[in-house]
Amino acid sequence: MSIILASAAPMHLLASNLMSFVFCIFLVVYMRVALENQNNSHSRFLFKRFISFVLLCLGADMLSYVFDTQTFFGAKLFSHLSMFFSVLLTAFIGFLWNQFFDVVFHIKDETGKRKAVYFIPVLVTLFLLVINWFTGWLFEMGENNVYVRGPVSLLSFVLQYLLFGVLLFRAIFLKFAVKTIRYSKLRSSFIWIASLSLAFGILQLIAGGKIALQCLGLTAGIFVMFSRFQDDQITNDILTGLNNRYALDTYIDDKTKIYHDGMHGRRQLYLIMMDINYFKRINDVHGHIEGDKALKTVATILKKIGSEYNTELFIARFGGDEFSAVFESDSENKVIELCNEIKETLRRETEDFKYLLTLGAGYALYTGKTMSLASLYERADKALYEDKDRMKNTSRS
Repeated sequence: MSIILASAAPMHLLASNLMSFVFCIFLVVYMRVALENQNNSHSRFLFKRFISFVLLCLGADMLSYVFDTQTFFGAKLFSHLSMFFSVLLTAFIGFLWNQFFDVVFHIKDETGKRKAVYFIPVLVTLFLLVINWFTGWLFEMGENNVYVRGPVSLLSFVLQYLLFGVLLFRAIFLKFAVKTIRYSKLRSSFIWIASLSLAFGILQLIAGGKIALQCLGLTAGIFVMFSRFQDDQITNDILTGLNNRYALDTYIDDKTKIYHDGMHGRRQLYLIMMDINYFKRINDVHGHIEGDKALKTVATILKKIGSEYNTELFIARFGGDEFSAVFESDSENKVIELCNEIKETLRRETEDFKYLLTLGAGYALYTGKTMSLASLYERADKALYEDKDRMKNTSRS
């Protein structure tokens, strides 16, 4: 169950719990308002809606403390209703976290079936809560409107937190097609969210519900994801979902420290620069919306190809219509093969477009600490434009 109340909680303990709720509600409202001033990506929009359900749950939890032991007319009904919605909303929040997990990681296969499976614990919880009005299996309001555990109250707790356990398992073990710094940090965020929610829920169960710990768990989970979105403002390219220029520079700076002699084991470090051919023409003839579609298409293909590699390939949007990749390889031939694979995949998957969408690509080898990052970028950029010139000459002949 969501909150297990002592039969005669001292006033100072009640005041302390209510202060915890007020703090949590204030913090969640603050995060909701702060997100209003940021971009409205689909995941961020869903997260703002999600916060509303957390506020409802916190409100129901707080009211269950307020009405406990009160004996005015209707107090027992209000106590039962607040507990009803507290238990149900906690289970529903577990469902929402798993649904949100699918959205941020772009998991689309059999989405409808997966949602149906996630929703089963919520439906079972709702069924038991309705039955509980007549049986008292989960809880009931006894003499003087004091909460009393039912014979299967532990089942209520299991159903509430089952989906948080599912979320933790998925965040740890599920393999993702996209490998970027952002997605790695998102995985860690979901591990923290599920772990904190479970930990605070278990502590509240052990503590007998005398301290409002569940509200801290839910709020901590929201805060972890809020912090992740704030960090996204720094390292994520909103339009394409790739790493941005700042993330790229940071990544290369870290890698060059490892490859300070130009080698790390048998591998070397390559910077690949790419840009869309005749991108200005796409914007001028077909409009900027179509131009954005072209950028997203290239990003999707880069993510798809990136999923075939382990940690040796880092992909980013450099800016405008330019993209970059940092590739650790033991052979220059593999770099050439990667560039050709990107071009060929883009050509094959955009054959039905009303315009030709192609990429130019060039690369440069990092030779060691005597080579500046500016020089590395300059050489890769030069190789890119040499490749674009070759493509133009080939198309003319």
